[in-house]
Amino acid sequence: MIKLISAFDENFLIGSGNGLPWDFPEEYEHFLKIVENQSVIFGRKSFQIFSGDTKTTRNFVVSHLGIDFENATVCSSLKDAITEAKQFENDIFICGGATIYKQTLEQDLVEKMYLSFIKGSFVGDTYFPKIDFTKWKEVEKIEYTNFTFVEFEKC
Repeated sequence: MIKLISAFDENFLIGSGNGLPWDFPEEYEHFLKIVENQSVIFGRKSFQIFSGDTKTTRNFVVSHLGIDFENATVCSSLKDAITEAKQFENDIFICGGATIYKQTLEQDLVEKMYLSFIKGSFVGDTYFPKIDFTKWKEVEKIEYTNFTFVEFEKC
């Protein structure tokens, strides 16, 4: 099953420069717990931010730069990354960044979404793509101090 995981603020901000706009360890640990022992797909920049912390079965990086990464399979397209990841018997998580999220949602590839709605507004330069939440049903909702975690399934 292909799933998407992301965190964004009230303006759908997901990134600032080469990192996250916020520092909420509880949310980050929640992310790591969900993707642990799964296959994950990142864009190059996102992988460079998170690669030291992901303890996954397999990391896949979408990049056209021809750069090799330790502990990751580099693929030239999202389609190729998904094809490679499907060889393993676990879920596939789309972990960003913005371009990868956009391609995934436009191609209607995702069956579940795990979203952390960060409380507040932050400064940054990278945003989650527009999403039509009427096509999704809320399955689980958990309130935390700095964020609300919501699991969605496709209607």
